[in-house]
Amino acid sequence: MNGHDAFAGGQREPLPSDLIGPPAPPAVSTTPAPGPLHCLFRWLYTNNPFYIISAWFVFAGLRMSFDPAGDAFQTSALMSGLTGYTALLALAAVLLIRYGRVWQDARTMLLLVVLLMLAISVCFDETLARDPRRGAIYFLAGWFFSATLSEVMLRGMPLRLPAAYRLPYHLALALFFLYPLVVSRWLDAPRSASLQWSLYGFPVAAALVALTLVPAIHLGQRYIRDNGSPWPWPQYPWSLFVFLAVGVLGRTYYLCVSLHFVVSPTNIFGCYFWVPFLLAVNVLLIEFAVVARKSVALGWVALLAPVVTLAASWGVESSLLQNLNFPDRFAAQLGGTPLFVTTIAVAVVYLWGTLRRLRHAADALSMALLLLAVVSATTSGWQTMTPSSPQVVPLGLLALLQGAVGARRQSPPRFLYASASGALALASATGTVPLGRDDMFVPEHVFLACLLLFGAMLPGNSGRPLQHLAALMIFAAAAVVIVAGPDALTAPWHMPAVLAMTYPALAIALALVYGYLVRNAAHFAAAAGVATLWLIDGAYDLYRWLRDAVAGLDYLVWGLAALVVALLISVSKIAKLRQWLRVRRRRRSRTV
Repeated sequence: MNGHDAFAGGQREPLPSDLIGPPAPPAVSTTPAPGPLHCLFRWLYTNNPFYIISAWFVFAGLRMSFDPAGDAFQTSALMSGLTGYTALLALAAVLLIRYGRVWQDARTMLLLVVLLMLAISVCFDETLARDPRRGAIYFLAGWFFSATLSEVMLRGMPLRLPAAYRLPYHLALALFFLYPLVVSRWLDAPRSASLQWSLYGFPVAAALVALTLVPAIHLGQRYIRDNGSPWPWPQYPWSLFVFLAVGVLGRTYYLCVSLHFVVSPTNIFGCYFWVPFLLAVNVLLIEFAVVARKSVALGWVALLAPVVTLAASWGVESSLLQNLNFPDRFAAQLGGTPLFVTTIAVAVVYLWGTLRRLRHAADALSMALLLLAVVSATTSGWQTMTPSSPQVVPLGLLALLQGAVGARRQSPPRFLYASASGALALASATGTVPLGRDDMFVPEHVFLACLLLFGAMLPGNSGRPLQHLAALMIFAAAAVVIVAGPDALTAPWHMPAVLAMTYPALAIALALVYGYLVRNAAHFAAAAGVATLWLIDGAYDLYRWLRDAVAGLDYLVWGLAALVVALLISVSKIAKLRQWLRVRRRRRSRTV
């Protein structure tokens, strides 16, 4: 076999196994493992936290060196130092991005520039309080500097921020710098309602600014695809707005500290001040989840976020703020405590999610309505809830919602929830709660009527569970009337005695007719059970009447019963009868 034949077709013949040596052992690396000092240097080199350290030291040094409540030189020096360092950091970021493409360090620098802008907006609150005119100049100058520097940076970097994002960003900057000027009008009256409402108005204005991001969400990822940076969406540009959102929460608190001068162990701020802004964030999350329908995690985040909003308003009581009295003003103006108002707002947010067809939003809305049923206008926490007297309107809305969802999905549990909610709403409207009282007759029958109706509406066997439950309720209601007597209906509801006495007959007729219409044997069984129980009750009443007339009736009955037992035993001993039964049993077994 020549070389040409061996390599014909491009394939080599395998070598004999005895010519192949053992496999070589794997190579062992001789490079030593990096030590902790090397890992530290590598982490510092990769993350470069020295920009953050530098910004903190410079800001702290400027605040320690120059008092914003001092004279014009002090405040001017503080303003010049902050703006100068911010401009220097912005210039370094532009150069690193434009010529060095050092994106990781540049991201930290850009966020620090925004942080320093927000720091400038809070540094001159004391100046504004002591000298409103000079403070207004610094706030206006800070806003002009921040807006101008932002535009210069965007035009100097190969980084694109489209209008749908740029406009909300500039509105947020204007809010941070200009809103304190609105509050300054009432600084001389710290206990006035106008000042307190203006402090509460900051998160409301921030919520309106946040909602301007809704168009950007619907424009989606394609709108920001070619932005000039390697950062993926939503990391860019949404990390910027997350940063601003945290700034809104902090500014809401600090505004109540720096511009509200009261001699009190606490300030007017409460976590419920964050609620308006958090509600706007909830709406944005719902829109995110609607746009990105494939993201299950984002959908759950959108559904659970309002729970955090609800927790922010929990436990607010006027006794905590005796000198300020703002919770009482809040309740007087808005019709209820922060918890009550927030619960309504959360229900509206879930309603929006339901209308936007967010998955499980209808269930979340149902839970919000159920909570609203036990939260009154005076509820501030667990201790002041009203489960013994639930609200009628939320329960009615819950019944309508579950009924609509059940009709759309053909779901028996939904119809069951709707029936229970409607009956409880009727009970609350008629003042017949808590459950278990004698006057629950009408709500219980409303619940039964709903079960009968929804059970007949559902196609096929899907309505069988509701029909079975209705049959059980018919038997239970008739049994209660039979055992308790007609007075159970005539006393609380002034029902005619004839109708009360014929209630079991009406129950039997209803069960027979409904069972025939829906072809359900459970209702025939319910009718038979009611008839049997009614006959037993009638026989017992007859026996009691006869016993009053015949003194020894009990002995006579027991004697006759013993006679019947004795006769049965004697008959069973007849040989011919036993033989006939044995033959009949054999024939039956052969047939089987």
